[in-house]
Amino acid sequence: MTQQTAKEEKNKRRDFLIASKSICREVLSRSARWTYLCLCLHRNSETDECFPSIKMIAKWTGLSKPTVIRAVNELEELKVIEVHRGGKGRGDRHFYVLRDFKLE
Repeated sequence: MTQQTAKEEKNKRRDFLIASKSICREVLSRSARWTYLCLCLHRNSETDECFPSIKMIAKWTGLSKPTVIRAVNELEELKVIEVHRGGKGRGDRHFYVLRDFKLE
């Protein structure tokens, strides 16, 4: 196995680990679980950041935009993600930083 392949495999395992922790966490609502899973799938493995829009998260998860916004707020309150909000102008986007967390 080459070094690049080993690194890709490690990142895949980490993606699964992050996603599986969130799905198993009983305090998350179903919409927060789906939203977090979508964020995990769009995560940059080097920085743990992702940049999907609310509209795109809604499309991928099948949730409404207001539900995604509530789910993002829930994840932020529980410190599962960190949200960096853009300005009010068009093209100013939020980005998210995924945080590891322990199951209680």
